[in-house]
Amino acid sequence: MKTLPKYKGIWNCKTFSSSGTWYKPKHLNICYTCVFLVGGGGGGKCGASGIGGSGGGSGAFEIVFFYASDDSYSIVIGSGGDGGIYSPTTGPTDGGESSFGSLFTASGGGKGGNGVGGTGGSASSSPCWDGIRYQDRGAVGGIQGASGSSLTNYIIPFLGKLGYTGGTATTGTANGGGGAGGWNGVGGNGGVLASPIGVSADNNSGAGGGGGYNNSNGGAGGSGIVIVYWME
Repeated sequence: MKTLPKYKGIWNCKTFSSSGTWYKPKHLNICYTCVFLVGGGGGGKCGASGIGGSGGGSGAFEIVFFYASDDSYSIVIGSGGDGGIYSPTTGPTDGGESSFGSLFTASGGGKGGNGVGGTGGSASSSPCWDGIRYQDRGAVGGIQGASGSSLTNYIIPFLGKLGYTGGTATTGTANGGGGAGGWNGVGGNGGVLASPIGVSADNNSGAGGGGGYNNSNGGAGGSGIVIVYWME
């Protein structure tokens, strides 16, 4: 793992749980900055007759160090995907993309499909000026009766451990699949007879929603997050 460069100054932090704008300090022409992004998680599919829905995939993450030179950068927080609805039948949706200006993006996780868990999102960005970047795909949601995939644990500057477990599921074709684990929270559990609706992932977790039990709704994916650190 690369280490942080030894610049002199104090690190500041601002967390964006909803879309907004980050402003570079006015007294700095350029500002050494670190941005952490997570895309929104995909929604879990509703269950059909005798078949549980699949869980949604989790959003990608990216953390990158660079020199900010613009006065401001627009920030978009990817929304969590909607869970599928059994009646009237409405399919789940993919998680939304989180972005920092036009420089860095982390895509959302995929919605739960027919017998296929939602795919994990991917990260992409323009060149990194300081050569320090961490990024990885989101995890895959579980099919009916299978838990969602967990994410590899990373130890990241400022943030510590990243990567959470997938939502749990109970074996059986009528049971919902677990949502994929997010970079900032666990996946939603799959629906079962005693609690048939798939569990929604937490806001700003980037995790996938759980699939619904037989003839029941799926859970929503968790929204993404952007955290900005800068040195003064």
